[in-house]
Amino acid sequence: MKIFWKVIVAVIAFSLLGIMIVLGTAYIKSVERHTYLADNKVLSDKYVYEEFSNGKKRVKNRATQQVILDRLEWLVTGDKADSLAVFCRKGKRGYLNCYTGEVVIPAQYERAWVFSEGLAAVMSGGKIGFIDRQGRTVIPPTWSYPVGSQEMDYLFKGGYCAVFDNARQCGLIDRNGQWKVAPQYDYIYMPEEGLRILQKGDRWGVLGDSLQILMPVEYDWLKIVPEGIVCIQGGKQQVIGRDGK
Repeated sequence: MKIFWKVIVAVIAFSLLGIMIVLGTAYIKSVERHTYLADNKVLSDKYVYEEFSNGKKRVKNRATQQVILDRLEWLVTGDKADSLAVFCRKGKRGYLNCYTGEVVIPAQYERAWVFSEGLAAVMSGGKIGFIDRQGRTVIPPTWSYPVGSQEMDYLFKGGYCAVFDNARQCGLIDRNGQWKVAPQYDYIYMPEEGLRILQKGDRWGVLGDSLQILMPVEYDWLKIVPEGIVCIQGGKQQVIGRDGK
């Protein structure tokens, strides 16, 4: 009798397992039938990045339809002339060659940004450093990433990049990681028309293309336009040229 009941229990267990498998398979097929391509981004003549309505993201070969990188959280491309895109998979960042489909730098960083002027900012151990296109460290992870501060682009433009020091002050470094503008500002914006806006508290100023102070940090508001710099001070608005007049 014991053997009989053991057989009955085993049959029931396998039957329930079979039913669960059938129902699960039917559900997956149902989801797949109702899943649609929500968006795609052409990476090159060979590869495309796809996002689906069910949250899946992947990179595939456009000709063969072969998936070369799946289960992605996101992928971001930089300048159109740059072959490397940064992607996130399982919470880690790496780099993909958009033209060969090769993961040239494995997903290993806490944060990462697109390449600019041959370098890319990456976070390791909570600090920002810079790597080259082969994944070699060019500037060791030294710079702070202040949580809650305004998001920094960490891009080199004209040979300089804005970073934060340990006191959450912003300055400019060169490609050797040396300070060229001492960290003393709350934020330094990306250059526009060759000029960078400086911010400290509720005061604004402008840094020239040779890193000289073109306008001191004492204005109520500033905006760079093709004609010059629109500024507001003391409730009055004026436009100042690149020569400071």
